[in-house]
Amino acid sequence: MLIEIKSKKIGNSISLTLPKSLKIDVDQVFVVTKMHNGALILTPKIENPYGADKQVDMRDPEGDYFEEQSIQDWQD
Repeated sequence: MLIEIKSKKIGNSISLTLPKSLKIDVDQVFVVTKMHNGALILTPKIENPYGADKQVDMRDPEGDYFEEQSIQDWQD
């Protein structure tokens, strides 16, 4: 999808108005990355999945299996 938009000066800021057809939620927060060629990339900001209040299961049952197998191989 190629959409052309024009920047506007509002007070001391520059604003880009995104069309409704992009279906962006009101109050959506974006992280903006400016590339070396001047391109702007808008990425929706997500909650940190590794935050302190989250329980992340870091178990690796497949890795545990292979580790047990390698220990048995050394013992045999």
